[in-house]
Amino acid sequence: MKIVMSTVGFGRSGGTESIARDVSWGLLRRGYDFEVLTEVSVGDHTPLKVTNDIGILQRADLILQVGVFSFMDWEVMELKRRKFFDAPVFIWCIEPESKFFMWMTDPHTGVQQNKLMFGYSVEYARHRMQMVGMSHLGFKIRYGIPSVIGRPGFKKKRNIATSRMFLSAGGFDKRKCQHELIKAFVEAKLPDTTLVVTGHRCFNDAPKEQDGVRVIVPDDRQELMDAMLEADLLIMNSNAEGYGLVLLEAMFNKTRWAANRVGAAIHKEDLADYGYVYDDEEGLKKAFQEYEKLDVMKAYRYAAGNHTIDCMMNDVEAGIKQLLERQ
Repeated sequence: MKIVMSTVGFGRSGGTESIARDVSWGLLRRGYDFEVLTEVSVGDHTPLKVTNDIGILQRADLILQVGVFSFMDWEVMELKRRKFFDAPVFIWCIEPESKFFMWMTDPHTGVQQNKLMFGYSVEYARHRMQMVGMSHLGFKIRYGIPSVIGRPGFKKKRNIATSRMFLSAGGFDKRKCQHELIKAFVEAKLPDTTLVVTGHRCFNDAPKEQDGVRVIVPDDRQELMDAMLEADLLIMNSNAEGYGLVLLEAMFNKTRWAANRVGAAIHKEDLADYGYVYDDEEGLKKAFQEYEKLDVMKAYRYAAGNHTIDCMMNDVEAGIKQLLERQ
């Protein structure tokens, strides 16, 4: 059986790109005939086959879409609607608030329902499908991440001498709300505490360092995990997230986390029970004071038991099997 994954980019940094990479290698290791269809490919992915040739859709037995917010995702589903290819489509929506997901969960898009399945990883995506009468096409996939554990030494390497270190990771784009986090941190006047803000891309509006605030671009993913290990608190202050994989990374490193009520931090069926969830700046400042009450081992055990790569791949395979049985 030939599976083609359609995704926005392959080999770049980012949450969606990480999921696409891990699923691709997981399917290849499990013996599937597998190719990646993408708009942009960065690096050599041998022995994975990566292409931008839309014609491979006609040779596929199943299409797995990961991300569903790019031009290629729209193009693939428009071709499906026009019957350019016959394979069923397993749509794993990384960002359930995207216009694409809203369009695809409309029962009137013109695609046969037996040819569709929607993978989701957060409760609010399931709620969206339930609202439009499409919950019977939903299949929950637990996100899984490599259990990359940090090593001691980050604070020493980066000359951070305070006894406490708070960390914000994930990039400098506006939806990460790093400037707002820094403002709240500075106003809180926390003694003997450094806030480290990290990102994998440098934007023109990246935050500036100031007293008690460090802005760092890690050398690599391992250094970010090293920072995670030594952090007293991981803060995800984003105003929008598809999930928030950084929360799982914190849990695997036995680091407490606080997050704005977005992504997996919205519902207790996801991760909300395992961290400090806030709704505004005052709630964020309260988290600075109360995070130590969190049960970090409870969070670690949950992540280790439910969010490994194997857990994710077992769910992906089960979804593929269920979709094929409906044909």
